[in-house]
Amino acid sequence: GKSRDFGIQARTDDFPTRVVVIAAGGAAGTILAAQGDLPGQPRTLAINTDAQGLRQTGADHSILIRSPSGRKARSLQEASRLARGMKNQIADALADSHLAIVIAGMGGAAGTGIAPVVAEVLHDHGIPSIGLPILPFAFEGERRGQVARAGEQALERWTTCCLAFPNETLFRQADSNALLSSVMGQAATLFGQFYRVLHQA
Repeated sequence: GKSRDFGIQARTDDFPTRVVVIAAGGAAGTILAAQGDLPGQPRTLAINTDAQGLRQTGADHSILIRSPSGRKARSLQEASRLARGMKNQIADALADSHLAIVIAGMGGAAGTGIAPVVAEVLHDHGIPSIGLPILPFAFEGERRGQVARAGEQALERWTTCCLAFPNETLFRQADSNALLSSVMGQAATLFGQFYRVLHQA
């Protein structure tokens, strides 16, 4: 069949049969939880530092990032370090995948710390990947913006391609009377559209 080059090979008659959608952190988990049945029935994997957030994603498989004593990560650096300590477990969950899509909210600890580690594991195992970082609002502060940009760059380093979803853009596309909580709903809708376009490419 005809193919297009997006850094990965997507075929009209042979879409990768083992696709995994990975939600790193709480915001990404919310987006994953909002998805219905996606074409091709991709596997879903949620990775987070919060056990309750993991349960709410409805993912096929989940990995809780915690210290050996069970303590939750208190910083981005700790989330990243603990995720690195679980790279083998992450790799096992991604085994035999043909393509991975990594969703992550950037600017906080969980998504920013975990997603680049996941992308590095994918890279090391030769699995093509698409990174979808969600960037914070400007009003959330310059510090959070800097952390998010650094996280986006770290994710971009290891993924095959990286497409950012800025919250500012998502909010402008949502209903003008909508609450800020609707931004995640808009992100979920856009992700679903993105996946379906990719599936049909």
